[in-house]
Amino acid sequence: MSFKDNQNRKVLIIGLDGVPYSFIRHLLETKKNKFPNFTKLFENGAHSHIKSVLPTVSGVAWTAIFTGKNPAKFGVFGFLDLKKDYTPYIPNAISLKAENILDILSQEGKRVISLGVPMTYPPKTVNGICVGGFLTPILNKGVFPKSFLPVLEEEKYIVDINPMKARESLDYFTKELTRVFEARKNTMIRLIKEESWDFFITHFIDTDRINHFLWHYYQEKGSKYKDYFFEFYQKIDNMLGKVLDLIDENTILIILSDHGFCKTNKEIQLNYWLKENGYLKFKVENPKSFKDIDEKSLAFSLTPGRIYIHTDIWKEGRVAIEESGQIVKEIIEKLSKVKDPETQQIIFKDIYRREEYYSGKYINEAPEIIIKPVDGYELKAKLNANKFFNPPDMPGIHTYDDAMIALNKKFRLKENIIIYDVFPTVLEILGVKLPENIDGESIFQG
Repeated sequence: MSFKDNQNRKVLIIGLDGVPYSFIRHLLETKKNKFPNFTKLFENGAHSHIKSVLPTVSGVAWTAIFTGKNPAKFGVFGFLDLKKDYTPYIPNAISLKAENILDILSQEGKRVISLGVPMTYPPKTVNGICVGGFLTPILNKGVFPKSFLPVLEEEKYIVDINPMKARESLDYFTKELTRVFEARKNTMIRLIKEESWDFFITHFIDTDRINHFLWHYYQEKGSKYKDYFFEFYQKIDNMLGKVLDLIDENTILIILSDHGFCKTNKEIQLNYWLKENGYLKFKVENPKSFKDIDEKSLAFSLTPGRIYIHTDIWKEGRVAIEESGQIVKEIIEKLSKVKDPETQQIIFKDIYRREEYYSGKYINEAPEIIIKPVDGYELKAKLNANKFFNPPDMPGIHTYDDAMIALNKKFRLKENIIIYDVFPTVLEILGVKLPENIDGESIFQG
């Protein structure tokens, strides 16, 4: 595939966080007349399921999309990380140790617009506009350039709903989610019309939110929340129609999700298992902080599905590096046999040593063990859990294998696409040379 014949090519990405490819296919098979724009896109363009990244959390996944690299090359491995003295912190753009697509395109003189993408707060200087993603604490701190803030205020732009308040009331959740979505959509459409750009991306965390809170309703009968669920996806379809009407022949539209979704069956508390199997010990009876981990501990877990060996790189770690391999082997062997007592089903689909899954300069900061669960099992890391198997905390949970990509033009796509491949694909379309040491490759065949 060559785009050298057209130097005016542009790329517009609409990121629908957590929307499964199989779900959209289901909508088009069962409710085709209610989703005319998804139907048009799928019938006239190219589309495929794609694989995510481990751990399957939005911050890591969208950074993999934005860099074309695995986490050991950009240095972030989860939503929450620990310093070596066990102090927790939430990574943001300052934590990243690799250039992203906004940096590279800006350096090439391409004008970029980025709305709401995870791990872009605090925003860096770009050739264009950048509004931080869902962890941006205050809108006016998450905007570059500052002169763009009045536009966001005019459109009543909101970074995100309040997830904690949403847990208390689904009526609040549905009302607020609609308000957040409409403001983001209106801002995007205004900028598509009014601004010049070569690369434009809008990330809708709203789809991840509705799937977490209401996923179980879409298969139930006679619920107002089921009606809201499908009406919300119809709003997305209507938005796609407006965007398709606005863009010209030179614009490649990419609809993209970073992971799939499914109904949560059970919550799994890995630190409880590590404690019960003698790998994790605490200084106190009721631990509330990772600083309560005892020096005699051999391993501990962070969400989701990351197990760290308590080596001497940790402040109170006493496991020698040369001994860690045997502990890793033991834990993997034991976990690979764990079954759900109700179904007798193995609950961990794949368990990787870090060297099997990651590669890069920051691999020693990665968890020694990375777990991919069977769909429906949510991996948590509560320190004072009193059970291994627990009822679901949220109705919907992320999956690895069912993310989505769809384009507005007929392209021949390769098989086995992974989210790392989006980065080099965009650069290829825009005629920008690929940097070295990336993991992805173009999704186009021939």
